[in-house]
Amino acid sequence: MTQLTQRGLMLARGLFVLACIQFLFPLLTGFVLTVAHAKFGFSHNVVTHYLSTPLIALSELVMLVVASVASAVMISSERQDARFSFQSRLQFRTNLSDGKPSLIRLLIGALSGTIMLSLVVGFLMLSGNLHLAPVAQSGTELLYGQLGLLGTFALVGFAEEFATRGYALRALRDAIGFWAATIVTSTFFALGHYLEGDTIAGAAGIFEGAVFECLAIRLTGTLAFSIGFHSAWDFFESAIYGVPNSSFLFKGAALHTSVTGQAWLTGGIAGPEGSAPRFVVYAIAILILLRLQRGLKLRTHNQYLTRFD
Repeated sequence: MTQLTQRGLMLARGLFVLACIQFLFPLLTGFVLTVAHAKFGFSHNVVTHYLSTPLIALSELVMLVVASVASAVMISSERQDARFSFQSRLQFRTNLSDGKPSLIRLLIGALSGTIMLSLVVGFLMLSGNLHLAPVAQSGTELLYGQLGLLGTFALVGFAEEFATRGYALRALRDAIGFWAATIVTSTFFALGHYLEGDTIAGAAGIFEGAVFECLAIRLTGTLAFSIGFHSAWDFFESAIYGVPNSSFLFKGAALHTSVTGQAWLTGGIAGPEGSAPRFVVYAIAILILLRLQRGLKLRTHNQYLTRFD
């Protein structure tokens, strides 16, 4: 098999996983949520941009299942080497593992996401464009709400990173190179948020964030940093600060936000995702990652898993 043919197959495999997320995932989600609404009463209101914790958790679980099955099928279709088990190929080819402990990278990612979001929110507060106030609720309500959101956004971070920047990113990287794969997966990720109700500014912020996370995977070797970052950013955005997350609000937040500034500065309905300071903070973070990666190649701890035979 020629290298060109192999690259074409890898391109098709990567696009297949993204297509499953784009088309199969919404169909299955609609079915699951319809059943959940009928049986448990879970509901949401897209018009008012309000989502419940059970809704988003169920949706992310469906995404994770779809991405897992699609990735497993594509990995099974790749040329195999008897020296490596299917589990090993699955871990490496989906960026879940590079053979080294991931906990430290996960925690550093979570800390980085918390700090970067706090810088954005802090600037908006100090400039008088954003005001936060405690939500009137009992201690028990606050505790349950926070725990529910913590679990939900831990799932969100894992599911969305795995689905978009797991096997799909690795397969497309093998086919068309890292930067082209980054543009494709980041555009796909941003478009998905826009079609779900986010604003153009919010989607642009999502795209910039996706590029940052692809670079983080390139530097660290796994999804761990990006999962921690993604989960912490969304949790503090939705559960602690109570600001819009990709144009949606979630029940159970500790604080309530009110915005008084221009939409281009504050992000408007999109929240910090589409705000001017957010673009600046992420641009600086991207430059830092590029600086750290200067002279480095994408980490490959197993030649079989990345080379073209």
